[in-house]
Amino acid sequence: SFGLQPPVAPTLADTSWLATLEDSGLIQTALGLRRVAGQPAFYLSMLTMFVDRHSNDMRDLGAALDANDWNTAERIAHTLKSVSGSIGATRLESVAAALESVIHQRENRSMVDAYLTQPTELLANLVAELRSRLPAPPVPAPAAAATLAEVVRVCQQLIRLLGEMDFEAEAYFKRNGPLLANALGEAHADIQAAMAQFDFEQGLQLLLAACKARQIPV
Repeated sequence: SFGLQPPVAPTLADTSWLATLEDSGLIQTALGLRRVAGQPAFYLSMLTMFVDRHSNDMRDLGAALDANDWNTAERIAHTLKSVSGSIGATRLESVAAALESVIHQRENRSMVDAYLTQPTELLANLVAELRSRLPAPPVPAPAAAATLAEVVRVCQQLIRLLGEMDFEAEAYFKRNGPLLANALGEAHADIQAAMAQFDFEQGLQLLLAACKARQIPV
């Protein structure tokens, strides 16, 4: 049977952490909230995921440059720019965009190094602030039964996001985790792995194949 995660609660019991983060000057929480339709619990999950997955981005980017792997360095800068924008960290988004640009242009290494300082400091400060200020994520409620129509709707939306290379795809995938896990079976883990690497093209192909195998009419 299929399962569906209930809608995220529109409020948390205590949202004072939002104002505290806003006061830090490192992140515009009001902007981040608008990008998740004003859902603090969902926004909290995005911030937690940011800390989990992107804390070492600048270290990894520097290692890629040291290995003369410019493509990987550019991909890391691009991803950091995109996810920073999605959570409202506009200063980090801006300096990551500048870094991505000089890497893309294959400027000499001394020029690129001049663009590393700001994103390195901003990312470290933001991660430290998030680690100290974020509350524990709420425990999700038990999943309710989902109809085939709901499964089709979620899969179609995810297919659209992946096809457009929209970074909302990963958050949407996570938000509908129980439904997709039940609907897609063993393929869910492979799609999740592709999403974690922001390999949306691979994720799309795996999702389409899974829907066909599971007879989900998308």
